[in-house]
Parts: sequence; C-alpha cells; structure tokens
Amino acid sequence: MQGMPMLERQTALWEKREALFGDEASRIWGKRESPMHANQDAFQAELQRLDQAHEITPEETAHQLKTSVEQLYNNDMARRLIGPDVMARTLFSLDAVQSHLHTLSADARQERINSLRRQMGYPEEAISRLSKQDQQRNERWQNGKAYMAERNQLARRYSGDQLDKALDDLRAEHFGRSAKTIALEERDGFFRFERERRFGVN
Repeated sequence: MQGMPMLERQTALWEKREALFGDEASRIWGKRESPMHANQDAFQAELQRLDQAHEITPEETAHQLKTSVEQLYNNDMARRLIGPDVMARTLFSLDAVQSHLHTLSADARQERINSLRRQMGYPEEAISRLSKQDQQRNERWQNGKAYMAERNQLARRYSGDQLDKALDDLRAEHFGRSAKTIALEERDGFFRFERERRFGVN
C-alpha cells in the first residue's frame, strides 16, 4: 500500500476498514475519515506538494494534477462539474507553475499557456478565445503598471488637493470610464495593479 499514490492509498485503507468492521468503521474512525473527506484531505495535500514542485515541468505538474482529480472524482457527473476551467484555474494558481511562466518571454509564455490549456482538455476554439483574453489582460497590466509608476511620481511631487486633482486626471487618462472605480478602490486602500500577476488567471 505504501507504493500507491496518496489518493489510492486513502481509498484502499478505508475499503479495508469497511471490509473488517462493516458499518462500525464510521463509528470507530469517525465521519471525518470517510472516503470523501479522506480523498479531499489527500487532494489538498497533493495540491500543496505540486504548489512547491519547482523541480518538475508545468506539463508534468498538469499530468499529476489530472491524475489526482481522476482518482478523486471517478464518476461522470463529478467530472462534468470539474471541467477544463476548474482544472486550468487550479493549475495556474500553483506557485511552481507561475514561477516557470514568469521566466519566459511573452510569446513563449503564451505558447506554453495554450499548450497547458490543451492538456487540461480545452478545445482549440476555446484556447484561441482565451488567448485573446490573455492579450487583453497583458495590455491592462502594462497600462496599470505605467499608471502606478506615474502615480508614485505624482505622490512624491504633490500633496493635498493638488495631488487629488493630479491623480483624477491621471486615472482618467489611463482608465477612462473605469477611473471612478479605480479611485474608489484606492480610497479603500486597494491597488489592483500591486497584486501578484497570475498568468492564465488575471
């Protein structure tokens, strides 16, 4: 049993308990150790491992992620609920995958993202559509980074009402109709372009 993948090991362990103790298994080991909870815990542990698996390629990470999901959600209804969107979002949320993507040029990164989405089960039409969304996100982030650099310069140069007016003008220049939303966010202490960039996600 020790040589099994974690998800298989958890399921096999529970099946052995049920074979030996029948309905008493739930009472002895508790509901928390039911197959569903055991698999969920094992899957979370697998995600934590993959999150820090910097030594393997994103493609291998994607393969291991898919394998884990197939072991956990082994019925058709569950697999329909966990489609390519959920799989890809989970994959691109992993630090190890993001670290690799950040080292690539823009073109190479987009090719890699497209390939990983293909591996996650997206059809070509969806990959093309999502690639265009990625380009729009890239443009938004470039604009946002330029805005933040200019904003910091203004903050060093002005203060009070003079700064407020300069920032209003700068936001209007960079964000147009979204300028008021950006201003409200900043008033609440949220600066969206200081967030971490997660390629394939935001």
